[in-house]
This record gives sequence, structure tokens and C-alpha cells, in this order.
Amino acid sequence: TTIECSAFGHCDNLIKIILPESLTEIERVAFSSCRSLTEIKIPSNVKVIRDNLFAQNQNLVKVELPAGITCIETHAFSSCENLKEVNLPDGLTEIGKCAFAGCDSLSYVRIPSSVTSLGENLFLNCKPTVYAEEGSYVAQVAKKRGYKLDTSRFSEEMSDGAEVYHLLYKVDEAGV
Repeated sequence: TTIECSAFGHCDNLIKIILPESLTEIERVAFSSCRSLTEIKIPSNVKVIRDNLFAQNQNLVKVELPAGITCIETHAFSSCENLKEVNLPDGLTEIGKCAFAGCDSLSYVRIPSSVTSLGENLFLNCKPTVYAEEGSYVAQVAKKRGYKLDTSRFSEEMSDGAEVYHLLYKVDEAGV
């Protein structure tokens, strides 16, 4: 089952969506600019969060992503001003450019060690706390882009036993 491109785009009165588990594909911009949408749970058969899928959903606070998600494309959650935290699932390998740009309220993002591709300006105009395993691709990119790994502030154990680290951001607006 597929939800077509722009199917619910600009549905200002859409508050909550319950998607069937049989859903396998949600095409780009399907839920963009749904200004009243507050939460959504993506079914486990969906593997890719498409371009601009939830972009400009100003009241989106919570997104539940299943373990099977492998890719979050360009601008997928951009300008979701009230999105507070995102827990990206293990198995995710790619996050496109500007995926979380303009998510002003984003305070927490866990990026799993399975991620091997990070787009530019991932967190443009927002500065969430990002957790990643030391030595992972994410940590390496953070070092290359001039971010500092703080191993003293966060040394909690994750459920899989991996050490967690906090990436501190530069003051500029370049994003990750």
C-alpha cells in the first residue's frame, strides 16, 4: 500500500494519523505543511522517509520511526519547529541534507552507529544534543567538521551496551 505524493499536503485540520501496518511506501511531501499535525507513528514496513515528507509541520512534536527505516531523505523534517526529540533506529544508514533544518525545538537526537552517510546542514538553524558512539562515522564527521566530543558529560550506557557521547556544536549556523 502506498500514500501518493502530496496526498495530505496542506491539510491544516489534520491532527493525528493512524497508518495501517500494511503501508509500505509514503511518497514525498505526502504530509508536508499539515500545520495541526502533532504526532505520527510510521508503520514497520516503511523503509524510507522521503524528501520533504513532514516538512513545515509546525506543531509536530513526536515522530515514531520503526527499526526498519534505512534512509531519511533531504528536508524530511525541515521546519518542524516544535519537534522536540528524535530517536533514530538502529539500521538507519543515511540521513539527507537539511533533514532536520529549522527544527527550532529539537533538543535530542540519537544517531546510531549504522549511519554511514550524513548530508550537509543536517541541523541548520538548530542545535540539538546529538548522541553517537565514539569511533562511529557520526563521531568522525563531527571531528572533521570541527565539533567537539564531550566524553565526560554523557557516559550513560545505551540499551545495546554502547558508550554514548555528546557532540557540542559550533556557534555558527552551518549545522552538521
